[in-house]
Amino acid sequence: MVAVVVHGPPWFFLLDAALAFFGLAAAMVIVLLSMKALNLTKERKFLYFTIAFTLTGMGLFVRSVTNVIVFLIIPYVDKVMSSGLRDFRGTFFFVGYGLFIVCSIIGYVLLAVSTMKIREPRITILLTVLVLLLLGLSSSYFFAYYLTAITLLGFITFHVCKNCLERKSKSAFLVFFSFLLQFVAHIAFVLESVHPMFYYFGSIALLGGYGVLLTALANVLVGRR
Repeated sequence: MVAVVVHGPPWFFLLDAALAFFGLAAAMVIVLLSMKALNLTKERKFLYFTIAFTLTGMGLFVRSVTNVIVFLIIPYVDKVMSSGLRDFRGTFFFVGYGLFIVCSIIGYVLLAVSTMKIREPRITILLTVLVLLLLGLSSSYFFAYYLTAITLLGFITFHVCKNCLERKSKSAFLVFFSFLLQFVAHIAFVLESVHPMFYYFGSIALLGGYGVLLTALANVLVGRR
């Protein structure tokens, strides 16, 4: 049996499952738009976007399903049938969120590699392995995940900000604003330990970031027609 320290208000996790589902829907639309942009522009960055947000969508799907199983299905089944499944809630939660974290971090690494224009695949693999090892060795995988995500998103936001200042286009600004919102969202998730309201703000900011990125990709596609 695995003991897991839950970060975030326990009663909020079912609502969090719904928010993760909306995030999944947004991520899948981003994937479709990225694929179309890749076909039109042949730019490598859209390939990274496609892979990264496919992983992000998979992670959000696992997170949503995990929340429903752990906080709704297992308590109900255990109450009705006295199945003893409640004893394994920690294991379900650990595995589900572990998969979510792995998918999300690999996605962020790919986005960071894309924005920093790293062309060597071995560097990408090394960076991914090092990040996952650090997460695996951490005593608090939630806190380590958020700090890692903040670091990667910080690099991504910095580079897309430079690109925005150089290009001075609407699409570049939207991409910058999207990653800025995602960066702020993960800072808010860390600050949830100070006040639960930061958790809600972070979830809304993250969805907002996905929405702005959708707008940016749509703008690219319209401009290429």
